Amino acid sequence: MPEPGLRALSPALGTEVRGIDPGRPLPAAHVRLLRDAYARSHLLLVRDVDLDADQQVRFCSLLGGVHDPASFVSNVEPGGFHPDFALVYHSDYAFLPRPVLGLCLHAIEIADGAAPTRFVSAAHGARTLPKELADRLRARTVTLLANTTGSREDLACRHTEVPADAPGDVYPCATRPALWPHPRTGEPLLFVNEQHGWRFPGLAPADSDTLFDDVFAHLYRPEAVYEHHWRRGDLIVWDNLALQHARPANPAAIRRSLRRVVLHDISNQEMVAGTVFDPARWAEHKPRLRRDDPATA
Repeated sequence: MPEPGLRALSPALGTEVRGIDPGRPLPAAHVRLLRDAYARSHLLLVRDVDLDADQQVRFCSLLGGVHDPASFVSNVEPGGFHPDFALVYHSDYAFLPRPVLGLCLHAIEIADGAAPTRFVSAAHGARTLPKELADRLRARTVTLLANTTGSREDLACRHTEVPADAPGDVYPCATRPALWPHPRTGEPLLFVNEQHGWRFPGLAPADSDTLFDDVFAHLYRPEAVYEHHWRRGDLIVWDNLALQHARPANPAAIRRSLRRVVLHDISNQEMVAGTVFDPARWAEHKPRLRRDDPATA
């Protein structure tokens, strides 16, 4: 059986895989090839496939553990989470001690004009850091805060005002090195994202904001972004630690339905267990925007 064809999606990240059927058992050599491409480029795309939920889970299991059933990012399926406003760059659950390791989306229904998904690589961002910015980050930690704006995931956490007596079930956070070694590979990651980045401890708020601005100007520069325009039958799986994702607004009238599978060493319940994070309380929280922030204007 011939080896799958591999094509780079961008200089920064991603590999398109051709010549495989992810719904069928794959030879060991093909699995090794996929794992190597995933480790190097952090994202795999297979086009024109039609998988049911069990087949999608089985394929994802070749690249990591799957402990929860599939769900939906959808404005079509009942119960699918799909706000119509834009989502800023993030890695899922980056604010918890053990964030999600990987994610997979399979396009079930995509209407004309449906929003693309944008990806950037925290690994590529770390590799290409200008020396001056690398020196400012080398010994620096960053605090990543749960999106305190509830359903307003179009706003960055650093634009919200956190009270001194902030309840932990609404405001869980994690502080890590800004240049964080990937827990599996040791690869340096620029683990600072737009949605959850809150403070650089030890810096005054204005200096912290300046450093965020400089990091994001580097990380999200146009040539570092891979923008994926979905079509029905696309299957994408990516490393949630090495990559961040975002999307522009998608009006509710434009149908967009993606089946989602989470790759992790533990279940979602175990990921939250031992923390004070309460998703229900978090979702009910209303934001208080900082008075000194342009978003309040």
